Amino acid sequence: MCQFISTSANIYLTRKSGFKLQYKNIKTFYRKFDRSPTARYFPMTSLISIITTTYNREQYLGTAIESILAQTYHNFELIIWDDGSTDSSLAIARKYAQQDTRIQVIAAPHQGRGIALKAAHTMCKGTYTGWVDSDDLLAPRAIEETAAILDAQPEIGVVYT
Repeated sequence: MCQFISTSANIYLTRKSGFKLQYKNIKTFYRKFDRSPTARYFPMTSLISIITTTYNREQYLGTAIESILAQTYHNFELIIWDDGSTDSSLAIARKYAQQDTRIQVIAAPHQGRGIALKAAHTMCKGTYTGWVDSDDLLAPRAIEETAAILDAQPEIGVVYT
């Protein structure tokens, strides 16, 4: 199982599969393999699961979903777990799910973020699993660049920017 942790400033992509835990800063990867942060590295085909939990985030959720859908790496599933929102967050998520088959929306009673994340993780089918907060934005190549490092270097367990 992997976890993808994102804030607007940092992105962490980790995996848990019998590796010795090592951290790799993506800037170090650029220096070692290519000095250009815009270069494409390795062809990837693995499904990546992305989890977004939301609770009353209607003013941010649409923008967060759009930043995920704008990724240069397209083979992902987006699991949006609505944790009992009382605003229009669920309607927003469902609207995007109707437009893109990669999106799955789950409506659940409010139980808190930890329980929501744990439940959403059980639904993931991807090789890597990412987590993006419902008020965060991803750079367009965030998934492509972080997953490329894990694909290229199986001894690496955590990638962050």
